[in-house]
Formats: sequence, structure tokens, C-alpha cells
Amino acid sequence: MNNQLDQFDQDDNEINLLEELKYYLFFWPYYLLCVFLTVIIATLYLYISQPIYETTSQIQIKKSETDSALFLTEDLSDLFGKSKIVLENEIAVMNSNNLLGQVIDKLDLQTRVQEGPFFNRKNLYNGSIPFNMSFDPNVELESVELKTEKDKAFLTIDSLVIPIIKGETLVLDGWSISPKETLFEKETVYHITRISKILCLKILRETLEVTSNSDAGDVINILYSGSNIELNEQVVNTLVELLEKEQVSDKRQISKISIDFIEERLSILSKSIDTISKKTISYQTSNALFDPSLQTGNALSNLVKDEERNLTLEIQKEIALDLLKTLNSQKSYDLLPIEMGIESHSIIEFLKTYNELIIQRKNLLSSSTEENPLVQQINNQLDDTRTAMISGMKKYINGLNISLLRYNEIQNQRRESVASLPEKESAYKGLTRNFELIEQLYLFLLQRKEEASISYVSALSDVKILSQAITDPIPISPRKKIIYLSSLVLGILLPSSILFVLRLLDTKINTREDLEKGINDVKIVGEIPFETVDKKSKNAREITTEAMRVLRSNLAYVLKNQKSLVITCSSSIKGEGKSFISYHLAQSYASLGNKVILVGADLRNPQIHKFLEIKRPLQGLTTYLSNFETKDYKKWILNFKNDKVDYLFSGAIPPNPSELLASSDFKDLIETLKKEYHYVVLDSSPLMLVSDTNSLLPLSDLLLYVTRAQHTDKRVFGFINEIQSRDNIPPFSFVLNGILGAGPKSSFYKYNYAYRYSYRYKYNYGYGYGYEADNES
Repeated sequence: MNNQLDQFDQDDNEINLLEELKYYLFFWPYYLLCVFLTVIIATLYLYISQPIYETTSQIQIKKSETDSALFLTEDLSDLFGKSKIVLENEIAVMNSNNLLGQVIDKLDLQTRVQEGPFFNRKNLYNGSIPFNMSFDPNVELESVELKTEKDKAFLTIDSLVIPIIKGETLVLDGWSISPKETLFEKETVYHITRISKILCLKILRETLEVTSNSDAGDVINILYSGSNIELNEQVVNTLVELLEKEQVSDKRQISKISIDFIEERLSILSKSIDTISKKTISYQTSNALFDPSLQTGNALSNLVKDEERNLTLEIQKEIALDLLKTLNSQKSYDLLPIEMGIESHSIIEFLKTYNELIIQRKNLLSSSTEENPLVQQINNQLDDTRTAMISGMKKYINGLNISLLRYNEIQNQRRESVASLPEKESAYKGLTRNFELIEQLYLFLLQRKEEASISYVSALSDVKILSQAITDPIPISPRKKIIYLSSLVLGILLPSSILFVLRLLDTKINTREDLEKGINDVKIVGEIPFETVDKKSKNAREITTEAMRVLRSNLAYVLKNQKSLVITCSSSIKGEGKSFISYHLAQSYASLGNKVILVGADLRNPQIHKFLEIKRPLQGLTTYLSNFETKDYKKWILNFKNDKVDYLFSGAIPPNPSELLASSDFKDLIETLKKEYHYVVLDSSPLMLVSDTNSLLPLSDLLLYVTRAQHTDKRVFGFINEIQSRDNIPPFSFVLNGILGAGPKSSFYKYNYAYRYSYRYKYNYGYGYGYEADNES
């Protein structure tokens, strides 16, 4: 039988949009119910969801007036993309664990306090929290409940309940809580949670977005999302404030390095001044030199000028050698002093550039590793800058040496002109010159120290706040209009999807059009509605009677106009209503005054007795066909009061029903009944399950083939078409039984056919059809 079912395979690619629309509109109550449920769920979601607000701020990273990149050309600056790198560095600093950790510590973001029941909690912050708390660094709390009622407060930790007393601090394991007076003013519930700093960093990084305004610009946009407006603005403003302090700290660090370097040199020079001063005084005393300038006269005036220039060059050389020594001794990237008095503008700019790059590298390493391309790029710039500085310093020192050599030659020439001066005076001048050299260097470094101290105190941030933290009063989540619109769409799509899948998977006959598409030359003579009310009621009888009248009228156009007709009612499988059609069709013909007999030719599973509400007779057709002595068929025909139809029930279920129905006795019986009755209605077995009905077809004037909506599988069409093509087969007429419609009060002629899926009827396939016990009623 399964092989016969698989023979049917038919695709219908044409879609009638109007019919499709009618199909879905028929289920409008389900759509209404589903939309109602989704809207209710959306309302509940909006009720329990906390609104999420978006806070924004905008800052500008100003270019420092002492920008270390001044010595670079414009093309070289574009090549390295310095402005973009600086902006990305600042974004990296703002996203670094260091800066975000400071924000968490300052605002205590690890602790969260919520007020209200589970489904409608409100996040509190700062002044809105009616108690103070302090925690040890590594304390975590999963869930602590604080409940107030009637001027009392209770803290619940797991199953432990601890009372809170006014004015007293409750000290617990690793944390403490101190109530305010406002805690006892209302009855409510507070939920206290404290998470780890690592988790808090992750959450803060997910809710914080720091981006540049454009690739070439210097503006940074800050966006933070949260459920508490005050907390949102505090997070953004605190982040900007800490960034400013970080930049000021970096700048002061450079000045601090310069101050420390100068102080070290001043300490050494101070000792040198004391030593030379003592030597000079001792020399003057021992040699009686008190006014050597009067002795030199005008001859030495030019020499003095040259010595002053020579002194200046010696100072520059001394400073340059110290700086070169410091630069060569560096094993890592360390800051270098700037404000030392070097007169070379290029060397000063190199020093500024070198320090700026070190600060940028330090900021990047706070949130990344050495493998970062930006860090590697800055490392390359540092190496290039240091190499350039060393080369420049050497050239600068060489230039000073050349100048000193030249001035020394001039001095030697002029000393020859004053050779007449006493040797003691000349030695005294040497001591005086050394003293003045060191003294001027000392005063020079004192001046630079003061300048560095001023720079340390007056260091300013490069951050310019374009817009303070501003929160949009309209929450970004949940969006009521979008959620309600989504609930409406879901309420429509959900039942539509279910109905579409059910219809896609459905292989049952549902409408007349299914029969017309699947069966060749189909003649549908009747459509019988499903009885949706009590079968004994007047409405049910009227609907069935009217449907049978239509069936009977349609059969008048199909049947030949002859004295007696044999109509066989069959179906494909069990449960399609062939016995129901047989019984009511016989009643309909009898109501016109015709002489009608209903023969129970379904010897395996007889059902006619159930419509008469009697116990199945154990004697009937099988008794007649099996009895070789008595051939009086009238003995087994039954009549009932107020029933114009004669009945020949099947009788006991035999072991050989096919052989009995194929016997000559059965053929003779049919011929005899045709002579006495206008209509002989045979209720036969399903054609697809057993072969019993095949013996009845040559004896019939019409095969009334019954199918049932929502029960008969469309794959039987192949079997039906094959049966119709056989020889010696009577004309086929089809009845679509069990159609579900608008209700029992509807007019049959205006019956509103519709799709509905009902699988309440089961059927059995195979050779086990029938064979119930004889005592079954």
C-alpha cells in the first residue's frame, strides 16, 4: 500500500494570492490572540527593563606650543602621521586599564545598589543611596538584600538576617555599612552587589566608546551607556578629568628630570667654586697681587674680550659633553633634560622630540605590548632621533673645539704682546678666569633650574573640553515604539509561520479543488459537511438531509435511466465515511418512495448497524453465502419501524470474505435484488486496503468513491487514477465528506468552505483491516 501511495507526486507552482489570503484570514482569532499575547509580553518586558540612557562628551587634543616635532619638515610629519598617532595614543590611554581602573576606584563602580522588587529594580548612585559602605579591595558580594519596614532595617546575607540599628555602623567580614537617617523613611528593598575589578573593567569597556571624530582631526568623541543619568555623567567627566591629570603628570615628569639633573651639576660646581676661590686667595696673598687689571692696561682689553668669548664657548662645550655622556650612557628610552642652556636650536628641538616620543611610547605600553605596530613605529623614531642627536652633538662639540682653537691662537698672539707682564699676574689671571668660568656656569644653571621649576608648576593639559557630559533624556533602550511594533509583527509572523509549515507539511485532501487537481476526469457529485453538533439534533439532521438531496440530485445526471440500479460505496482507506454515505443515500432514495435495500458488503469491518443504534446482527449476507442448504435471502433481510429501507447486514465476520463476494451466489443475489428494488446500495470495503470490493465493481452501475477532508491522503490519487483505467470498471463519482465549515446554522448552498487541520481520525493500513469479534456491537 505504501508503494501505491508513493505513486502520487504532483506539484502546483501556481499560487492564487486571493486563496492564500483567505486561508490565513480564516484563522483571524488565532492572529488576534497571538498579537494580544505578544503585546502583553512586550508590556511586561518594558515594565521590568531598566531604561538605558546615552551620555556623550567631546574633547579636543590641542597641539602643544612646545611641540617636539618642530624640527621635522612638513613632509616628514605627514609621512609618520604624527597627529593621527597622537590621537590614537590618547584614545589608547583612555581605554587603558590604568585610567579606567582609576575611574572605577574613584566612583566605586564595583558596587551596585538597586532599589525595588525583582521585576522593577532601579539603580541608585551616590546621594540617592541612603547608606554608606566601605569594602576591602578584594571583597565580592553576589547578592545582599537590605529591607526596611516600620522604622526597622534588616540585612539578609544568604539565610542570615542581621538587624541594622540607627546611627551605628555594622561591620562585617571585609566590609561595613553605615545607615543614613533617610534609610528608615520608607519601606522598600535594596539589593547590594559587588563585583571584581576585572569584571568591572570588562563591563566599563563594553559600555564606553571612545572614537576619533575623523582621521585627520584632533577631536575625540566619548559615549557611555547606562541606566543612571547621574552615574553616566560622572563616569564621562571623571574620565576626562583623569586624562587631564595624566597629561599634566607626564609633562611635570620631564621638568622633574631636568631639575634633578641641574641640581646634581650645581652640587659639583659649588665644590669647584670653593676650591678655586681658596686657591686664588692663597695665590694673591702669597704673591701680593691686589689690582692686576691696572697693570695690564689697555693692552689687555682686547685679550679680555677674547677670553670672554672663549669662556662662553667653554661653557657650551662643558654642557654639551655632559649631555652627550648622558645620552651615550642610556640603556633604555629615558627622558633627557632640556633646559640646560644649549644655544643650538636644532639640539634643543631634538631633545624635545625625543622626550615627547618617550611619553607617547609609555602611554601606548600602558594598554598594549612591544609588538604593537605603533610602539614599534615610535621605537624606530626614537632610535632615529637619538642617532641624529648624537651626530648633531658631536658636530656641535667639534665646532666648539674649532672655535676654541682659533680663539686660543689669537690669545697666544696677544699674550706675546703682553709678555712683559709679570708671570705672577698671568697666573693670577688664569685662576681668576677659571673661577669666573665656574661661577658663570653655576649662575647659568641656577637660572635654568628656576625656569624648569616654573615649567613644573605651570604645566597644563593638552585637553580642551568642547562639550561636558550630556545625557539624552530619551532612553536608547528599550525603545517602546520599536518593541511594540516588533511585538505586532511577531504576533502576525508567528501564527503565519506555523500555519505555513502546517500547510507545507499537510498531504491531506482539504477542498474540492484538491480532488479536481489530483484525479483524472473527476466527477464530484457531493460535498458532505462535517457534523459539528449533536447528531441527534434537528440542525444536524437538516444539514445531512440537505446534503444527501444534493448528492441524490447530482447522481440523477450520472446514473442511467433504468428500472433498477446498483450503487457501490467505497473509499481508499478506513474512516472516510463510506458507510455513512451509504446509509444516508439509501434513506434519501427511500424518502422519494423508491424501494431501496442497503447491503452490508463490508464483511471485514461492518458499520451500518451503528447508524441504526443496534447491536450488529450475527446473521446476514455471510450466512446466506455460506449456507449451502438454504438460499432464501429474504430470511436475512431486516425491516425496522418507521424506516423505509430494507437492510441485509453483513452478519458474522468470515475468514474468506473475498471468496464469498466473488462467488456466483453473490452475483445471483444482486441480480435478484435488482428485480425487486429500485436501488441496491452496497457498502463495501476500502479499495486500497483489501481486494474484496474488486468483485463488486463489475456488478455495479456506479462506484460512489468517498474521500474525507483532512483525512484522505493526496497520495491516493495515483491509486484512484490507476483503478479508473482498468477494464470492466463502472463509472466513478466522488463524494468529499467531512468538510468543516462556518457552522450548523449556515445555509448549505452558501457553505463557506475553509481549511482546518483536524487529525482526530485514525485509520489502519494492511491486512489487519476488520476481523473484529462477532460479539462486537
